Amino acid sequence: MDNKNETTMHSLIKTRSMGSVRCLQCYERISFPAKAETAACPNCGFEWRLSWHMGDNFPRIRGPVWETNNRLIAEAEKKAKEEKK
Repeated sequence: MDNKNETTMHSLIKTRSMGSVRCLQCYERISFPAKAETAACPNCGFEWRLSWHMGDNFPRIRGPVWETNNRLIAEAEKKAKEEKK
């Protein structure tokens, strides 16, 4: 099928990346081993709980790992206060 007659679905399939998700904090793409329960973004450090209910190649973010993310937020707030002084 040439590009002129290509359907939207076929054009989107080319851009899909299997086994990875986007960080909901910084939108950086994260890849990790199959069946991992959590994944930390290498860019911003936020950590996410994962779900694999659709298969080994289809991770989904279930939610944040609150302990890690709260610590990162507290550190950022402390740094911002110190820079204001």
